[in-house]
Amino acid sequence: MKQCEYCAREIDYSKQYCCDECEKNAKIFFNKEKRSEKIVSAVNCIAFLGIMVSVIIAIAFMPKLGALCCAAFLFIIGIIFAIFPFAPESITKKYKIKKAVLLMRIFALLFVIASVILLLVGLFVL
Repeated sequence: MKQCEYCAREIDYSKQYCCDECEKNAKIFFNKEKRSEKIVSAVNCIAFLGIMVSVIIAIAFMPKLGALCCAAFLFIIGIIFAIFPFAPESITKKYKIKKAVLLMRIFALLFVIASVILLLVGLFVL
């Protein structure tokens, strides 16, 4: 059996979605993804470059400042993934839209938790 593209319920081969609500939610998801693709990519690139620079600062110059900057960039990535939970196409195809969004929100939470831990380490240990 084929699966619904949104919720992964089993459906007939002639259909793409199991109900009108799933089709509507999928269209909303794809429209939001298309509209925010450039801004999300730009923020992700800036944040990942910031993390790399922060690691270099932490290793070469000032560990405390590097850890705090890295925590800030990890927090930004976590917030962006929470607001815009658009998984890569391969993940969306494998797990379908609903589960892919949940996975991205879990990753967002992990980024935020990692940033808080790194912030605490930077403030109290280094």
